[in-house]
Amino acid sequence: MNPIETAGRAETAGKALAFAHYAASLMLAKGDPFHALKIFEARQPLSRFIDVVRKSTISAGTTTDPTWAAPLAQLQPISSAFVEFLRPMTILGRMTGFRKPPFNCRAPRATSGTSVSWLGQNATAPASSMAFDTMTFRPAKIGGVVAVTEELASSSDPDAAVLIRADLAAAVAQFSDQAFCDPALAEVADISPASITYAAPTTAATGTTTSAFRDDFKALCNLITTNFTEPFLIMTPETAISLATLGDSSNLLKNIGAKGGDIAGIPVITSGNVPADANSPGDGIIILCDAAEIFLNEGGIELDASKNALLEMSSAPDSPATASTAMVSLWQHGMLGILIRRFVRWQPRRSGAVAVLTGVRYGS
Repeated sequence: MNPIETAGRAETAGKALAFAHYAASLMLAKGDPFHALKIFEARQPLSRFIDVVRKSTISAGTTTDPTWAAPLAQLQPISSAFVEFLRPMTILGRMTGFRKPPFNCRAPRATSGTSVSWLGQNATAPASSMAFDTMTFRPAKIGGVVAVTEELASSSDPDAAVLIRADLAAAVAQFSDQAFCDPALAEVADISPASITYAAPTTAATGTTTSAFRDDFKALCNLITTNFTEPFLIMTPETAISLATLGDSSNLLKNIGAKGGDIAGIPVITSGNVPADANSPGDGIIILCDAAEIFLNEGGIELDASKNALLEMSSAPDSPATASTAMVSLWQHGMLGILIRRFVRWQPRRSGAVAVLTGVRYGS
């Protein structure tokens, strides 16, 4: 094990834990950053991040404030570490090679390329033209409320902060993975991007055997029209295990398992958040994408907290609330709520960068 990498992971985990301690302090302070600072100082007097928290109590600007700059990401050192702690838990965090355009900038995008050919002596060179359109890569944000008991937020036990850190990370990871992969999710203007699989070409699995998978894998690869610069396969751990137990004599599946691996040299990423086949809920899907042809930009983490709030305890809340919406009083139930927001957006650069294999049930 590389001692430098181990030390780096320990440093990131420590900063992410400090972020969780601050989140708990903010919940106890009911969202008041100045009170949260006092609580953090009292509970973590030896923390080397006290100065970071002190600086964060200065009111941050917003993108709509004409007299103050856009937020400079308060708590940047430890919130960035929380993002790094979060990344290995997500599909996005285990992929590489994305193109990273800046938010809110218009950029040209080629819709057709140029052509070249061999030239003989004194031969005429072919001429071709490129076609362009423009795109604006607008920011989008993932957000949700995590409710914890006052006892957990108030606890000085180090394990309490670990639980809060894990809960915050799991909530963001699950949602971002599902939003990234679910073929049913279309873009909602000024709210959310479409999943990378939305309207992507698909091919259906032809069977459950090793030979069927070989044919299906070829068909899936044929749907990708890019250069396979940074290809990745995405599937559930269950699908990966099923493939690993098929007994493939060609060794195509010798390097795959529950934690990933590769197929034909293409890295496999496994996640329990990959959705089932919408047309056959008992079956799965396998996603093939070229990350080099996907735009992706990620921002930091923002926090807010409250105790005196009514909360609909649902992962799909009514918007807006109706007369039948069941609301829970955080105060009455001795709970605290923390609102976490993460800025992130993705978009395939062109068609043919993503394809989906449906009806997957190998080994069944």
